Amino acid sequence: MQKGHAKDDPDKDQVNTEYTIRQRDGMPVTFKNFPGSLNDMAEASDVITELRNLQDGLDTEVKFHIIMIADRGYVSEENITEMRNAGLGFILMLRKNMEIVDEVLDAHVSEVKITENYDEETGRFGLSFAQKLFEDDKQNTCFHIAWDGELERKHRDELMKYVAAAEHRLQNAEKRHTRMTKQELDNDRTYFDIHCHEEGTLIVKKRGRGAGEDKEVPSYVIDSFARNRKAIDRASSKCGYMVLVSSEPMSAKEAMLAMSRRDCVEKTFRALKSSLGMDKMGVYSEPSLHTRSLIWFVASILHALIFSKTEKLRVKDRKRSTVPALVEQYEEITADRDLTTGTYQRRYKLTKMQRQDLAPCGVSLAMIDQAISDLPGNARSMPRV
Repeated sequence: MQKGHAKDDPDKDQVNTEYTIRQRDGMPVTFKNFPGSLNDMAEASDVITELRNLQDGLDTEVKFHIIMIADRGYVSEENITEMRNAGLGFILMLRKNMEIVDEVLDAHVSEVKITENYDEETGRFGLSFAQKLFEDDKQNTCFHIAWDGELERKHRDELMKYVAAAEHRLQNAEKRHTRMTKQELDNDRTYFDIHCHEEGTLIVKKRGRGAGEDKEVPSYVIDSFARNRKAIDRASSKCGYMVLVSSEPMSAKEAMLAMSRRDCVEKTFRALKSSLGMDKMGVYSEPSLHTRSLIWFVASILHALIFSKTEKLRVKDRKRSTVPALVEQYEEITADRDLTTGTYQRRYKLTKMQRQDLAPCGVSLAMIDQAISDLPGNARSMPRV
């Protein structure tokens, strides 16, 4: 399997792993490994094919409708067309840099924050409507615009910090007569009016595998610049807004609630990396990687089961009832082997805490003792009938 490079350390190889999680209980349904060099767009196409095959392979009596709730990296015309053709539903958050986002915000932003669109439970405003998502669409898609006060403050803070940092960078470039490429200048022209002149050339180095040779491009020197206040104000007026699309009619509140629950994927990967050792592969060959991935997948299912069944324990004591803490309690239940008879017996009685932690999972003392009696050493010592 082709390996890519980790973002935090280009010298480290990486592969990509995709998990499909059932939203209502955080249960992993399936997983797949991908080459580390693939981006989200390419992976999404394979995931859609896998889910379509999963859905088509079910008996008519147990058919169910799959709705994909995915990050912005999955959004493209090709992927959404594939979802529709596969009979899959979707709830997706659109990327801010998509033209359609600016279009719907410019057209509807004044309609969002009115009394009838306010939800007291979440403190958000939401507006839903239907229109074409792509120019060549033959059907309408449900759009949802939501506004959140806390998100507005976060977005505006990020915007002003970005503008301030860009202004500082341009000041230094002007003062030091720094030569810049057209692409570097264009990145800052979003919020600044920049006047410059061409001066010499620069060598642009290609990055990544198979990037090709370096090339020489014209360079420019800044003569003057100023903030484009209209552009900044326009961006500021759109802070706090999110634009989602769904394949089926629903309210903006329902779409946002479904999107907010996608953190079950983040929680699964957090558990895999922090508790189950998935932060490092520990193998090199492809067969070993797939074997270890299957072990991680089974471990993630057990993790999800323990987490869902012990929810009431966390209401009383959230810190002591985390899955790692519970597993530590379970691991203290041991059986010793009698060197004379070769049989295994439980070493200690269960503590009150262990009984409390095992009860939600449906595990009793009798079940533990039965499992110990079924160990190979015990089975061999039993008389034949």
